[in-house]
Amino acid sequence: MADIFQEVDEELRKDRYQVWLRKYGPLVLGGAVAVVVLVGGWQFWESWSENRRDTASDTYAAAATQVEEANWDSAAVALDEIAASGPDGYATLALMQRGAVALEAGDNVAATRYFEQAAARSPDPLVRDLATLKAAMAGFETFSADDIANRLGRIAEGDNALRLLARELIATKAMDAGRYDAARNDFEAIVFALDAPQGLRARASAALAVLNRLDPVETEVEDATEAPVQTETPADTLPAENQAEDAGDVATMPEDAPAEAGEGEEQD
Repeated sequence: MADIFQEVDEELRKDRYQVWLRKYGPLVLGGAVAVVVLVGGWQFWESWSENRRDTASDTYAAAATQVEEANWDSAAVALDEIAASGPDGYATLALMQRGAVALEAGDNVAATRYFEQAAARSPDPLVRDLATLKAAMAGFETFSADDIANRLGRIAEGDNALRLLARELIATKAMDAGRYDAARNDFEAIVFALDAPQGLRARASAALAVLNRLDPVETEVEDATEAPVQTETPADTLPAENQAEDAGDVATMPEDAPAEAGEGEEQD
């Protein structure tokens, strides 16, 4: 009897296992396959990305050599290739270098475009801000004061590492547009900034000196008024009675004087 019960129990366990396998087996198998595919895909992506970075690095190094040797056409081709198909980091560097080459050639419009593309492509915030600042510098002559302020307003605020350079550019354009008060405020902020480099502070001080000639600051000077000191009283200001007495004295003096003189002569 014990053997019979044991066989029945084993059969029941087999039936439950088969039911569980039919119900959950596909899910387990699918999960295992997914894990294998993900691991394989990740390894493939890592290998492909590494090869892509290595290729971009070699191409960028070759382009940099072409730039140093002033082979502009060859350098432009290599840099454009990196910008089109390279990783974001190398693509940003290539676009920044492309902008520098355009500036060297005197093409500020193209330089502005490349720097703007670099800012949009950069994965690093500091590099993005630097590219934005360079784009504003390249297009300084064509941008309005409002354009410069809008482009650099975010960089000029807070504790951004490039904020003082951004404020200098905003202030310079404002002064160029005749907005002297706004320019003065920004230049003074640079002068009094504790972390301003010496060269930047000197440029801001020189700009303030120019501003003071173009638009002198008006200062209110209070005139000191002193009460007049009256040393003697004019006759016209004396009371009428005093004037009459003085007039009487003056009128009697000619009569008394000869009498006194005559008496003196008789005595002699």
